[in-house]
Amino acid sequence: DKGNQVLDIAEQLNVLAINTAIEASKVGDMGRGVGVIAAKMKEISTFTYQTLEEISRDTGKLEQAATSIHTTSTSLTKGAENLKNESGILFHTSVELESQKKRMAELIEQSIRSVAHSEQNLSAIFALVKKGK
Repeated sequence: DKGNQVLDIAEQLNVLAINTAIEASKVGDMGRGVGVIAAKMKEISTFTYQTLEEISRDTGKLEQAATSIHTTSTSLTKGAENLKNESGILFHTSVELESQKKRMAELIEQSIRSVAHSEQNLSAIFALVKKGK
């Protein structure tokens, strides 16, 4: 809005410069100084208009960059959420695997004890069988 206001002022200054130049030319040699001022006013008006056009283009580029940053930020936030969720799943899976590993070790230990006990029983039976012969 402020840029449009400045553009309006530049346009009004341009019109004023043109009118002043016309009036200065009517006066002839005596209006030459006023004509120089009118030309300078027109130059300032043109420069102001061109500068505002550049500012408008740069503002558009900044808006595009801001949109891109927002899109990237949203993507990164979603990615971080997914990573957090997946790391939670991995943690729970790791805890479950550790629990199953302990349970497996207990079962193996029980199996070894059972085999050892069975071996002792078999040895005792074989010893009795040998004595009975």
